[in-house]
Amino acid sequence: MRTHPQPAAGSRSAWHLLTHPRAIWTAPSQPQREADLGAVLAGGSRTVACFLSADFGPYPRRLRQGVLRVELPTAAWRPFWSLRRQDLALPADLVVAGVRDASASDRGPKDWLFQVVVARCPEGTLTMAVPTADVAMVTRYLSAT
Repeated sequence: MRTHPQPAAGSRSAWHLLTHPRAIWTAPSQPQREADLGAVLAGGSRTVACFLSADFGPYPRRLRQGVLRVELPTAAWRPFWSLRRQDLALPADLVVAGVRDASASDRGPKDWLFQVVVARCPEGTLTMAVPTADVAMVTRYLSAT
């Protein structure tokens, strides 16, 4: 049976915000964010809210809302709204090409909550919009694998 990993510090669900209303106005602390990366590198896993698109493979061509499961040895993305919600493994040879702020042209992620991580591999370019608090964990994870 597959266990549900803990959400990363910056990926708060609606239920979490209802049960912890102060979390709406407070950003995750640096120790919380570092604990997420440490847990993943030690063999644990975290989930990150993630809009994803790519110009290759089975990935969506436009940014689509989903959940990124970050764990060793590979990460996988699953669409949030879909009848067939199958995990799509991210290529192991992704290299982070850059990080930028989300903009209105990205259609989906709110520019004040998300940053866009652009990663490349031989097959093409993969774009992920992740919560600003989780960008460091995602980029360091991709660099470590």
